Amino acid sequence: REILPTRFQALLTTWAFAFLPRAFDWLVAGGGVTRSLGLLLAFMAILEGVRFYRTRRGRHGVGMALFAGLAALSHPGAALFTGISLFVMFLAFGRTWRALRDSTALAALAALIASPWWLSVVAVHGPDPFLSGGQTSTDLGVTFQHLTTFTFTDEPYTTFLAAAGLVGLAYAVARGRYLLPAWLVLVFVIDPRSATALMLPLAMLIAIAVDEVLLAAIPRAGVATDGDLFWPPGVVRDRFARVLLGMGLILGVVGGVQARGVIASPLHALAGENRAVMAWIRDNAPPTAEFLVVTGSDWFVDADAEWFPVLAAHRSLNTVQGFEWFGRGAWIEQAVRNDALQECGYGTAACVREWAEQWDAGASWIYVPAATIQTLSPTGECCAGLRASLAASSDYEVAFEGEGGTVYRPVAPS
Repeated sequence: REILPTRFQALLTTWAFAFLPRAFDWLVAGGGVTRSLGLLLAFMAILEGVRFYRTRRGRHGVGMALFAGLAALSHPGAALFTGISLFVMFLAFGRTWRALRDSTALAALAALIASPWWLSVVAVHGPDPFLSGGQTSTDLGVTFQHLTTFTFTDEPYTTFLAAAGLVGLAYAVARGRYLLPAWLVLVFVIDPRSATALMLPLAMLIAIAVDEVLLAAIPRAGVATDGDLFWPPGVVRDRFARVLLGMGLILGVVGGVQARGVIASPLHALAGENRAVMAWIRDNAPPTAEFLVVTGSDWFVDADAEWFPVLAAHRSLNTVQGFEWFGRGAWIEQAVRNDALQECGYGTAACVREWAEQWDAGASWIYVPAATIQTLSPTGECCAGLRASLAASSDYEVAFEGEGGTVYRPVAPS
């Protein structure tokens, strides 16, 4: 409401934000425990920042610094999003030397509030984790793809919210209202890896499209002009406008509820059967054994590979998560290495052997789940051909087989 012209648009924004799967799915899965708190605090910091730049009241400035520091304490991605957003708010509502001076002082205060985190990291590891992790969030190719296709909302059926957001973006640019388009684009340019989970600017653009483009085309509804009304009279009295909003509400609810139906959705728990296999590995595999976790899945929704090092208490040679701290080059190499291995999920034991030779993986144990959160097989099974091929191979023998998959140990050459 601090940014949009009417309470009605604020209401539409709230609806859109609640229905966009990308606004909540990655805040529910795994690391969302910290991401969600960080995003909430980031929103509070942005709210206080807008109020500070508009009123110059010190309490809003202190609030901005406090919430920004707490956001950084919650999640590094929230710190980056907060910094980008406050920079945009400064350009939109500040743009004075005094505001720049005050912002610098408040940024120092926010850094002080977050110091229990970053000082402890620097004291133990130096600045390398921040330098390495920061390099993995930028990818202009991904940014270009997202901004040209507008298919990043993870809506399970028709992407009507993404389409509305694109209309709102074009309309805002055409009207010379650059704040929201600039905010959306800048987040994608600087942090494309996390940008698709930062749906607030897009939700506002959706609200503008619905109110100022869609409803404005209905003569009796018009554009909401009274900023204090949640429900403009024109929308209340026009039956078609009510039906239109009702249909959007229904589609949004259905899409949000069915969000886990998207293949790449993270809204799936790691199956208990798979966890049981990992527990067997933890208790029975030699402590020095290194594993390949073959699921045929994309790394960012590969719950088996991501949780394996913790639940199985053994090293996974292909898990991507965690390589952010080794720098962009090492992170990309590990992602390429893992992608090549996951192709073997639809191949044979020969594929795994060739992969091990190419990447000098040595004699590694292999875990192949019976099903994953991204299994594409019509039967619901993962990698059945690979599992059969490994079982028949002279290079491996079955060490354990259960409902959650099969574990293969390498056979020493005779």
